[in-house]
Amino acid sequence: MSTNHRSTGLNKRLLAHVAASICLAVFIATAHAADAAAEKSPAKNDNLGQRKEGVVGQNEELSFRQSKVSAEMTELEERMYRLSEALKQLEPENSSRLISGVKYARDELILHEMKEIQAILNKSDYKLASGQEKELIAKLRRLEELLLSSDQDLQLQLQKLRLLRDILHKLDAAIEEEDREQKLSGDNTDKDKKLKNNPSLREKLDELIKQQTGHVDVATKLTGSPTEAVADAGPASKNVDGNVTQSPPAKLFKGQTQTRDDAKALEERLTDLAEARGQMDEALAPLEKGSVGEALPHQKDALDSLKKLAAKMDEEQKQLEKELSQERFNSMRKDQEQNHGATDKIGEMVRDLGDTGAGAIGELTRAGGSMGNAESRLGDRQPEPAGQQQNDALGALKYARSQLSDEEQKLLNKIRAEVKKRVLEGLTEMLERQIAVRESTERFGPKMKEGSRQVLTSVVALSKSEDQIIQIGDGLLALVEETEFGIALPAALRSIVDEMDGVKQQLSAGEASAEVVTAEKQIEADLKELLECMKQLPSSGKSDPGKPGNGDDRERELNRLVAELKMIRMLQIRVSRDTKQTDEKRAAEQERLSAQMRQTIQAIHDRQADVHDVTDRLNTVRGNELRQ
Repeated sequence: MSTNHRSTGLNKRLLAHVAASICLAVFIATAHAADAAAEKSPAKNDNLGQRKEGVVGQNEELSFRQSKVSAEMTELEERMYRLSEALKQLEPENSSRLISGVKYARDELILHEMKEIQAILNKSDYKLASGQEKELIAKLRRLEELLLSSDQDLQLQLQKLRLLRDILHKLDAAIEEEDREQKLSGDNTDKDKKLKNNPSLREKLDELIKQQTGHVDVATKLTGSPTEAVADAGPASKNVDGNVTQSPPAKLFKGQTQTRDDAKALEERLTDLAEARGQMDEALAPLEKGSVGEALPHQKDALDSLKKLAAKMDEEQKQLEKELSQERFNSMRKDQEQNHGATDKIGEMVRDLGDTGAGAIGELTRAGGSMGNAESRLGDRQPEPAGQQQNDALGALKYARSQLSDEEQKLLNKIRAEVKKRVLEGLTEMLERQIAVRESTERFGPKMKEGSRQVLTSVVALSKSEDQIIQIGDGLLALVEETEFGIALPAALRSIVDEMDGVKQQLSAGEASAEVVTAEKQIEADLKELLECMKQLPSSGKSDPGKPGNGDDRERELNRLVAELKMIRMLQIRVSRDTKQTDEKRAAEQERLSAQMRQTIQAIHDRQADVHDVTDRLNTVRGNELRQ
């Protein structure tokens, strides 16, 4: 015998031993309840009183026995925990089962209730103690079932699936928040650079204002000169020595050209200079001709634009200082700390997954380290390095999510084989029970004309049988929705359950007509067709969700598509049939539709909408899978 087989057998015996301890606790607790019940009989009270007189009271004896049960329960919890730790690596499923048992015992406060009962017994309040003992016994039996039930493996897998989905939901929120914070740091990085660059730009702008002010002053003097010839003189003239000298307008043209070039060079860093630089360009053409008066308005406009820009920069600088204050950075750091804390909690949840979350743990740890570095940078008002750290954290979070998403798909594939088996068994049971209800309806239908009260009672009782079938269907529906087993299957199941509910209502009203029998036969036909579709529906998806599918994967997906298309066809046929039947009935209600008819039409509308939604989703999801 292999080591694994020996270990499995040993641990099954250990689980059985734990369960036996629970049985002992149940037995003792039941004895307490019986003793407490016996206390209610006055005669027995007298006898017990005579037997125990001068020795120990009945309440004290029961309290002592209850304290022993409490001690047993304490030891039991410790034993389950120790055993779960020992099995964690070798048999993770059994380990998870024991941990679930410990969690259940603590969540239900079993040990706490035992101690409460002990205190109640000390006070001889046997009626209250008996009631609480019964509740405690039910919890202990549930704990035993939790440890030994053959259904436990699926329940543990579903529990892990719920935990995975909860983690993914929280991880999505952390990713969204980190993305927001990273973008905010990037935005503040731009603002920080602008805040640091603005003083030098403002200094150069002041120099341009100074130069332009000088040009405007010169032009104003020239245009106000009594000798108009001075203003309109050519660009150059000769002095008495015959040397060429520049006229005032020519000097003004040269100076304005230089200022325009300086503005153009600065415009690469300060785009708002475009307006002022454009006005300077407008002034150069007349200045080159010596027409100072024509150039002056453009020069003044350029100066006004420069001053407005300076005022705008001053206001912007104040706003930047406000937005990049230490208080703002402290707020950003607080947000980062909160997301860091949320990520750490997600990491703790992932650790509960065991080996399933091993790959994501490293990424979450890296994300937490980067977030911690970002917090430090934000505290020092350094948005750019903070943003880089946040970008690293964001990448790690997304990679962790990708890994966990793959694990979710692998777990779903593992679960779905069992889900398919249970759905097939459930549909088969529903069909068998539905046939039995239909046969009874056919048998009672003709007798209803006799007006027998016994027959009527029997027909009404069939509604309870129909309700039991509905409960099986509801259970299957909840299972396939949680495990995402099929796209069309939930809608098909829901449609059949709805039809069953209609039959149940008719039976509960004492109807066993041919119309009811026809509806029951249709349900049987739909169950048979759904069973055939289920047999063709694969129990698992691609062998590796993260990679393109192989030939087997493609064939499997084609079978899945065909099976679900058959389900959609079944749904559409039913909607079409009901539409036709309802339209025939509607014609009889000539003028005004009854409330029941309106409800029927609305129900058909909703079912047609379901068929449309399912078809659209099937096209999107399965189409993408086939293309991959």
